[in-house]
Amino acid sequence: MIPNFAMDWGGDRFRLALVWLIFAGSFVVIFEPAPTDCFFFLAFLGYVFSGMNYNSAIMPMMLLLLLYNLGGFLSYAIVAPTPEAFQSEFTSLYMAISAVFIASFLSVDTKKRFGIITSGYVVGATIAAALAMLAYVFASTIGKLYISLGANDLINFGRATGLFKDPNVFSTFLVFPCVLLAQRLLLGTSKRPIVDLLCFALIFVSLFLAFSRGAWTNILMSIVIMVALTFILSESNAMRSRIVFYFFVGAVIVTIPLLLILSSPEMQAVFLDRFTLVKSYDAGERGRFGNQLNAIPMLLERPFGFGPLQFSHYFLEAPHNTFLNSFSAYGWLGGISYIALIGCNLFVGVRTVFTKSPYQAQAILVFACLTSVTFQGIQIDTEHWRHFYWMLGMTWGLFAATLIYKTQEHVQQAADEKNIRYYQALDPS
Repeated sequence: MIPNFAMDWGGDRFRLALVWLIFAGSFVVIFEPAPTDCFFFLAFLGYVFSGMNYNSAIMPMMLLLLLYNLGGFLSYAIVAPTPEAFQSEFTSLYMAISAVFIASFLSVDTKKRFGIITSGYVVGATIAAALAMLAYVFASTIGKLYISLGANDLINFGRATGLFKDPNVFSTFLVFPCVLLAQRLLLGTSKRPIVDLLCFALIFVSLFLAFSRGAWTNILMSIVIMVALTFILSESNAMRSRIVFYFFVGAVIVTIPLLLILSSPEMQAVFLDRFTLVKSYDAGERGRFGNQLNAIPMLLERPFGFGPLQFSHYFLEAPHNTFLNSFSAYGWLGGISYIALIGCNLFVGVRTVFTKSPYQAQAILVFACLTSVTFQGIQIDTEHWRHFYWMLGMTWGLFAATLIYKTQEHVQQAADEKNIRYYQALDPS
């Protein structure tokens, strides 16, 4: 008789380890499939065959992602049936499946499983940040040996990239673990505060060295939202005082290494070049913003859009706007579905954040980071960012877990009230 490993304690630990490896192995995505994709495939198979916990609360997300991808495949089949377009749509489908998987995974045993995800994510982000930092430290000292080893890939035009293809993706990948560590230190919930502080410093500095305007806005917006919501929802005046004190202390501490970095003339030059709201390639009728405006009337005449990866054929470059690209690459069906998905995310996120539950702190963290990266989608294409879909899944998984908790709480409350009425009926006095 074949043993049932699905019910075995060791089998469950193995599946949880695979989920941890999805995030811990996410520091290298310079080639595809990346290690994180392989670990996801194994974890997905493990949970599908052992019985996945699908919750009806995540159905709206699943439906909208289905419609979004359906629009993409229709656009591919009708407008641009090319191998590159098919690969792009297959990647989109994979991202959607990863969001559904994480949402289902988090809907039960939520605190433990959220801890597994965040533990792996912090490890992966720390390794990614360390590699990027090593590139900056040793690039000018080991010369030809450094270049011959291919380590120059860790720097992209003076911007930290790590083992990612693009500094913008690398830096925004670091935002969630950076805000997570900041939240732990702020609330005093860190089990190893010194280690968390060192990891935070390493990740934050590496994020800064990527010189991504979008990532800088992202991290600032995420931390402000996280701190503001934590302050508003705190029921303790002592905790509120702690939040205000550590927020300002943290701001001062973070400023010191940034000033040291910018004391270098080379760093100043890169910083001043990047610290510009509108670059030369953004402005003008044929610039980034001009192309986006010119594309809108064209897309209003094309129900299936331009087709996946076809925007650059019309305007010589990618749209650099996820909302616009949802109509360009996924047609009207995909574009409307994406906007509806973003609206539902915000509604579900706010509801989870303002519902008292054991998962409120986690909900604040995810809401702050997902809202910020969604806002960043106005400035860059985020539709194939793994960490965007991870946070999307976390949002709906925490929502499902919160609904389960509140349902159980109401059932218990009703049972307690019934027992009270029963004993009062036995003894009216």
